[in-house]
This record gives sequence, structure tokens and C-alpha cells, in this order.
Amino acid sequence: MKKTISGMWRSGVAFLLALCMVASCVPFSAFAKEVSDTNDDGVINYVSLGASNVNGYGMFGYGEEYMYEYPLLKAQANIFGYKRNTPGSYPVLIKEYLEDMGHTVNLSQMAISSMRAEEVRFLLDDSYTGDAYTDWRFIDVPGYDNRGSQNWFYGAGLLEWNMQGKAGNPTPEEAVETLKEAYRKAIREADLITLDVGINNFGVYASNQIVSNMYENDLNTIDPEIAAKYAEGKAYVLDLLAGMNADIYSIMPAEQLDHMVDSMAYALVGFCLSFDAIMEQIRALNPDAQITVVSIQNLMYGLKATLPGLDAEIPFGELFGSLINAANVYTATLSPYCEEYNYADVRKGGRVEFFSDELLGYNGDPSTLGRDMKDCFDIYDNDLYIKARIQQLFSNYLIDNGLMDISTVPAGFDIKGNLEHFALAYQYCGLNGANYLNIPAYGGTLNQFLAEGAAGTLAAPFADIYAIYDRALNTAYDVMAEIFQAGLELDTLDASSFGERFGPVEDALLGAFFGTLEDAVLKAVADPDFKFDLDAYYPDGIYKTLAAQAGLSEGFVNTVAAMGIRTGIGNSFFGHPNANGQVELKNAVIKAMDEDITGKDVVSGEVQNMVINIAKDVWAQWVEKYGPSVQLTIDKLIALAE
Repeated sequence: MKKTISGMWRSGVAFLLALCMVASCVPFSAFAKEVSDTNDDGVINYVSLGASNVNGYGMFGYGEEYMYEYPLLKAQANIFGYKRNTPGSYPVLIKEYLEDMGHTVNLSQMAISSMRAEEVRFLLDDSYTGDAYTDWRFIDVPGYDNRGSQNWFYGAGLLEWNMQGKAGNPTPEEAVETLKEAYRKAIREADLITLDVGINNFGVYASNQIVSNMYENDLNTIDPEIAAKYAEGKAYVLDLLAGMNADIYSIMPAEQLDHMVDSMAYALVGFCLSFDAIMEQIRALNPDAQITVVSIQNLMYGLKATLPGLDAEIPFGELFGSLINAANVYTATLSPYCEEYNYADVRKGGRVEFFSDELLGYNGDPSTLGRDMKDCFDIYDNDLYIKARIQQLFSNYLIDNGLMDISTVPAGFDIKGNLEHFALAYQYCGLNGANYLNIPAYGGTLNQFLAEGAAGTLAAPFADIYAIYDRALNTAYDVMAEIFQAGLELDTLDASSFGERFGPVEDALLGAFFGTLEDAVLKAVADPDFKFDLDAYYPDGIYKTLAAQAGLSEGFVNTVAAMGIRTGIGNSFFGHPNANGQVELKNAVIKAMDEDITGKDVVSGEVQNMVINIAKDVWAQWVEKYGPSVQLTIDKLIALAE
């Protein structure tokens, strides 16, 4: 049955927007429904909806096997995760859990990386055509406002087209329509659905939009009535700040502050509206499936921010968390569909364990780095390709020492100086059995030599030669891990840099990565006892040194490093659940299903009391000094929402 989005819904969203301006933090507590075969076909049809936090991005098996051996072929692979049943990802773990209970389970893993709630809605709701973010990443269809799309909907649609055995290549329109129908068919046939959307509303979209203004943030394009309430609520908060002699516009220019706050509001309203549209479409397609909604996690947990002229640090991670908590409060208790689904809360400590947490614990020994972490440096960041670079450096070492014959490499291939040329030659040897990159004394190709060396089956003197490569590769992993770890240890942003483009800092970072990498690797090749030490290379700190070398402010560089490594650099690898985090997600979903937990079971307290309590927690000093003013503003915001 279609549920009407009433004036109460609009008031609820307006209230949550106002709440975000004074911060929030929702206290949660824990509290069986057997999954049933609603189609009576002897199979549990399980559909997982969401983004890269669902499809196992960052874990081995997310990409096709050849991608791990030949990283520069990544562009030809399924890099968007559609229908990838990645081992260890939580949908696969749930499938295995149900199978252990005796069920036969068919998993349709539909999550596509980078999707917000809006993109899931786009695939289910024909009345919705997306926004600038949708265009940027997903759409390449005539008639849409295409702004440099990377065509991920086309790629997923093409994959689905081929899986269905259709001949030829689809047009862009045919690919998108094929993908839409695949989504709807899977939902129609589902017995169990997990819906885990929103992390990119408050991750990729919000972070890119706040820091670099890449998309759009005009609430009037979503809902003019909510936009009007939001503007009025924002005026109340600015009046409060002025009454506290905290003229925020004297610290941050009005345009910059409005951009930041308006972008957060756009993320929240867009999420709430699209979430309900998704639920409406799911229930129209399938009234009976058991649904579990997973709460959104805070990618910015623990970050602080500074502003010139403001003595106190801004609890940026908590403020960002307030936006996410508002969205979680909405899905848990305010959505007109909130009684239609179980609710899995995964926000203990802000989020489950991510790869960033794993890297923060790195001990300087590259042998302790897991495969997924090494894959990040080899595959997930298009600009790094660490293993391919070390393979090329090693091949140069062999050539220079008369150990490798490249006479059969096709003319025009600069394998010594051009990484792509080398990678293509290396790939051709491995996939086609060619004798390029031949090591005559060994009696095989470089590919075969490295594979046997990794297996530990090389005899002398080749085992000693392989040890040089192994030392170089592990030194490279160590360099990257220490540089990224240092960035994750930066927990303070310079809010005055928000809105600036990241390009100059990213260029400086890449220069430092490759310059430091090459120097350290060459030292490791020459000296078996060499051990890389980032502090020895950069006694004043790598990011402070980079700022000075590039003529950029230290705060700006720190902001790019701290936020970028969490959400962008490394292709967002570090902002994803690792193997432990996937288990946490699986356990939360199973608990919600087994104990029939709803959002109203886990969100405690009245919303008004929550706002007042959190205002006291997050703004403790302000409330102590300006308590009556804060209370008066809260009262105004509550009245506005009624």
C-alpha cells in the first residue's frame, strides 16, 4: 500500500535539519523472526542493496582474478561491484549463515559502488531522473545532463545484458533499462532484502561537495517547503551565535559557511526523500519480503577542525555524525515505512572496523600487512600500481645486469621507461605465453620467475636474485603504509580550506609518494639491511614538509591528507569495512532478524529530550555559559518543526 508523505514527514525532516545545526548523537541499546520462503519454491532469495560497503570493495575477490595479477587491466574489469559475491563480504556471510541453518539460498548481490540512496531510487522509480552526482558517476544516456559520467550504470547494465545472453552491445538507454528491470525482478522474487544505503550521501557526496563543491546543494530542487523551513531554522541558529558574541561569519566567510551547511542539508533531505521512495517501490514490487535496514556509519568519526580566530576546536566528526544520526533517527522512527523492516544498528563507536583502523595499527613490518592492504596499493588506487612499478624497476635491474633479454618485445614498446608499455608486455607474457621479458639463464619469462619466487621454489642463484625483488616490493609497501598511516594520524582539519580544490595537494602527495618510494626501493636493492623509516626521511613530518615544498598552507595539506585518505585517496579503500567490519555487519543484521528488532526498539528517548541532552554534551561549554539562549533556540526549532 502506498503511504502518503504527509506534512508530518516534512516537519520531521525540517526538524532534523535544524537538529543538525546544534549537533546530535543518538543513544542506542540492543533488542525471532525466522526468514521464510515467501515464494514457496524451496529457496531463500536474498537481495542485497547498497554500495561499496555492501559489495566487499577492498577485499580479495571484489574484482576478477586477472585484475589482481595485471592491475592495469582494472579498467576492463567489473570495478563497480555489481553481482560480485565477494568472499567475506557481509551478504555472503549472511548467505552462509542461512545455509548453515539448512536453507538453500540464492544471493542477488545488487549493490553498486558509489551509489547513494538517490541512485537506488533512480533504478526503481521511473519518475526520478537523478541529480548532478548521478550524472557525474552513473549516467551516459542522451537526454540526461551528463557531466563527465564514468558510466557505471552502463557498465553494470552491460554486464547484466551479457549475463542474460543478449547479443551485441546495448545502447546506453538499453543498458540502463536492462539494469532497472534486473533490480525490479530481483526485488519481486525476494524473500529477504537488506537495504544499506546512505553512506555515500554522507561520504563521497558530502565530503567532495563540502571540500571541493563538485555537485549541487540547492534544497529547492528537492522540496521547496522543506527548503523554506530550513532557511528559517538556520536564521534562528545564526541569531543564537550572534547573541553569544560568536559572529561565525567573521571567522568563516558567509558564502563558505552557507556552502558547507547547505551541502549537509542537501545530503540529509535527499537521503530521507529517496529512502522513502525506495521503500515505496520495494513494497509495490513485493509486499511480503522480509527487509532489514542497516544504519549509516560515520566516515569522519574522530576528526576535529579549526578555524582562524576561533580558540576552540570544532568537533567536526561529531557534527558530521549529527547529520548521519539525524538520517538514522529518520529511518529508525520517523519514516512512514519504519514498521516495515527490521533495523540493524552498526554504529557502536561511530562505525564498524574499517581498513583505516587496520592501517592505524600498522607496526612498520610489511610482512604483517594483509593481502587486502597490499591490493590497495597495487590495484585500488589507479595512480599507484605499486607492484607493477616494482616489477618494472626490477626488470630494469635485470636488463642493466645482462640477465633479461627483451629483443622480442615489439617495436615501439618502451618497457624501461613507460609503465603502461611494461605492464602490457608483462600481461601478454602471462596471458598469451609469449617469450617477451625472457630470462635466458633461468629458462623462462619474468612472469614465471616471479611466480616461482613467490612460491619459494627457486633454486640458487635465482632465489637470491628474487630476494632483491621481494625486498624492493616489501619496502614499497612499507613506504606507502607509513605515508598513509601518517595521514590517518592527522585528525584535525582546517575548515578555512573547505571549498578549495584538492588538485595541487594531490599532485604534491603523488610526487612525494613516488619520489620517496623510488629512493627507498633503490636503497633496499643495494642494501639487504636497509629499513625504511618515514621519520628519518621527513624529520619535521611528511605533510608539513610537503606543504613547505609546494608552497601550500600546512592546514590545507593536512585537511586533504586527513579527509582524503579516509574518503578518496586510495580510491576510498580506507573508508570501507575490512574483514572484521564485515563480520560486525553480518552479526548486526542477523541479530536484527533473529530478535525482530525495529528502529523504535533501538532509538531511546523522545526526540526533543535527545536534542537538549546532546546540546549539553556536544556544546557543554556553550550551554553552561549561554544555556537560556541555547534552550530558547531549541524551543524555536521545535516549534518550527511542529
